[in-house]
Amino acid sequence: MTATAAMVAIKDYSMRQLLRKRRRLRRELIARLSTGEDPVVIAPALLCFLHVRRYLGNAMQRVRAVRATLFNLGMFSTEQALSLFRFKPGDVGRVATLLRIDDETFPGRHRVSSLERLCIVLRRLSSPARWVDVEAVFGRCSSALCSIFYETIEALAERWGDALCSWRGDLMNERAATYARCVQDKGGAMDNCVGFIDGTGIFVSRPGRGQQRSVFSGHKRTHMIKFQSIVTPDGLFFHLAGPMEGRRHDVTL
Repeated sequence: MTATAAMVAIKDYSMRQLLRKRRRLRRELIARLSTGEDPVVIAPALLCFLHVRRYLGNAMQRVRAVRATLFNLGMFSTEQALSLFRFKPGDVGRVATLLRIDDETFPGRHRVSSLERLCIVLRRLSSPARWVDVEAVFGRCSSALCSIFYETIEALAERWGDALCSWRGDLMNERAATYARCVQDKGGAMDNCVGFIDGTGIFVSRPGRGQQRSVFSGHKRTHMIKFQSIVTPDGLFFHLAGPMEGRRHDVTL
């Protein structure tokens, strides 16, 4: 492998792999120098060793910065909390209590409070972000954040799944008149509008087994699955439908 090819491949390595690679390159350089090999010949290996050491140093610096961070919701202003979590700081605790989210210890000895569990979920769902981008917010590594997020989502889906995917006719019967009045008071042209419908597409990798055409969106020129939601004037997701094929038009949904 050339030095350039090795430098490109290094970015895909984990911290443990980088440490092993650095030790192996150091032993190789010492052995080749002790035999009196021409420095010009070992230059590619030396460049690769320096690159690995520099990349490992940057990675260790990032790890130390993440470990030095301690998540505290009280440190966020109202504007920051609304931007990151879509909730005010004082409302996050009340939502966690209403959803009955408990403190839990996850695999890897990650002790997480109910407040932090909810904030991780809200941060992930508020806007597209990679786990590495939110490490500095919570002071946890990407793997821990991913595990906490999915475990919390599974717990919420098991407990409240029916409230998300069922048609709440009784709730709409109780609030329909209030919703319609609120929309009309805000300048709506209709007196019987009780919700707002919209569709969204989630990008996916190119599938196989003959499914490529079904999930390919000619509008976005990419592969996706689609969902449709109905939101009431008070911000509740009244109904959520999907997933559907990405080729389907919003009108079809």
